[in-house]
Amino acid sequence: MRSAGGVRKERRLMKKKFVSLLVAGVMVSAMLAGCGSSKAASKAESAAAEAKSEVEEAVSEAEEAAEEAVSEAEETAEEAVSEAEEVVEAATEEASAEEAPEADASYSFAINTFGAGAYPLDEIVVHEERLAGFTGVSLDKVDNQFTADVVVSQLDGQLANQPDAVVAQLMAATTFAPVIEKCIDAGVVLAFDSNFPAEAEEEICRNYENFAGGFSSNPYDMGVQMAEIAWEDGNKSAIILGAAVGDYSHDNRQLGFTDKFEELGGEVLQVQHCSDPSEAVTKGNDLLTAQPDADCIYCSGGDYVAGACSIKTQKGLDIKIYGTDVNPEYFDETAEGIINGVNGGQGVCGSLAMCLAINLLDGHKIVDADGNVPLFDNLQVFVTTPENAEQFTDLYADGTKLITDEEYQNLLWRYNPDVTIDTYNEFLEHYGDNVCARIAE
Repeated sequence: MRSAGGVRKERRLMKKKFVSLLVAGVMVSAMLAGCGSSKAASKAESAAAEAKSEVEEAVSEAEEAAEEAVSEAEETAEEAVSEAEEVVEAATEEASAEEAPEADASYSFAINTFGAGAYPLDEIVVHEERLAGFTGVSLDKVDNQFTADVVVSQLDGQLANQPDAVVAQLMAATTFAPVIEKCIDAGVVLAFDSNFPAEAEEEICRNYENFAGGFSSNPYDMGVQMAEIAWEDGNKSAIILGAAVGDYSHDNRQLGFTDKFEELGGEVLQVQHCSDPSEAVTKGNDLLTAQPDADCIYCSGGDYVAGACSIKTQKGLDIKIYGTDVNPEYFDETAEGIINGVNGGQGVCGSLAMCLAINLLDGHKIVDADGNVPLFDNLQVFVTTPENAEQFTDLYADGTKLITDEEYQNLLWRYNPDVTIDTYNEFLEHYGDNVCARIAE
C-alpha cells in the first residue's frame, strides 16, 4: 500500500510532466507560425489549443485521483491506529486479569469480639463469617469477655498460629499501642473494626506497610442524629443510659447526643453508666425513678434500649425511648411505638475492614489521592421507627443481608479490578439509603 507522502510525490511529478507537454505544444505552435504559412499557423494554433485542453483535463483528473488516494490512505491509517488501540486495550485487560488473584484465594484472619452475647458485637461476627464464607478466608476468633486486660494475651495466642491478617476490635484506648506493636513485629496485615487509635498510634500505623485501614460508624454522629430526631418529636428534656466511662463508642454517642440536644435548646438532666449490660434494668430503673419528669431517654447501646423498654412496659411510663444499636429483638416494641427510634447498621464494620485487608493481601492496597491508608468513619447508618419496623423485621430474618454479595464483590479487587477509595466512599455514603430502599421494595 502506498503511503500518503508517496501519493503526494507522484502527484507533483505528474504535474511537472503535464506542464512540460503544454510548453512543448506552445513551442511547436510558435515554430509553425514562423514559417509564414497562415494556414499552417491556424492549424498549429488549433492543435495547441486542443493539446492545452487535453493537458488541463488530464491534470484535473490526476489531481482528483491523487486526492482520492490521499483520503483513502488517511482512512486506512486511522483504521490501523484504531485497531492497534483495541489490541493494546485487550492486552491491558488480559494482563490485569492475570495479575488479579483467583476469587477463591485463601487467607487466615485473626479476629476478636469484645464480648459474645451482646447483639451488636455478635452481629459483627455474623457479617465477618458471611464474607469469609465466599472469599475463602478462614477465621480464628476469640472472645474478650468484655475484659480489656485479656485482649493482648489472647492476640499472642492467635499470632502464634501465624495468620495473614488481624482485624482488631478494640474498645479500650490502652489496648491499641500493644496490639499495633505486636502486629508490626509479626509482620501481619492489620485493620481496625469499629474503633480507631489515638493520633500517636495512628501515625505509627500509617508508617507500617501492612496497615490496611479501618471502619467505624462515627459514634458521635450517631448520637447527634438521635438528638435531632428526639428534638423534632417535641422532647425538651432527656436522660441518658449507657456503658461505663471509657468505652469509646458509648462515650462518643452520649457526647454527641448531649451536645446536639442542648444546642437545639433541650436539657440533659442526668447520665447513668453501667459497668456491663447486665446492669441495664437495675440502673435504668434507678435513673427513671430519679428523673420521672424527663420527656425522653437516650440509650447508647442495644442492651440499654431493651432495659429501658422493659422498665417502661412494666411501670406503664409515659416516656419516649431513643437509642443506638438496632436489634431485631425489639422490632415488635418499635412497631408498637414503645420504642420511638433506634439507629444502627454499623455491624458491617468488621466485614468491611476485612475487605481492606483482603485487597492488601491480594496486592491492591486502598489508599487516598495522597497515598494514605484510609480510616473510614463515614458509614451512613439507618434508623428504625414505628413506621418501618415491620419491614426491617423481614430484612433481618436471616441476619446477614445488610450488604449484598454484589456490593461486597464491588469492594474487592479480585472481583472488581477498578475498585478505589472512591468506590468505598460511594458505598458508605449511600449504605443506609440502600438498605432502606431494599426494605421498601
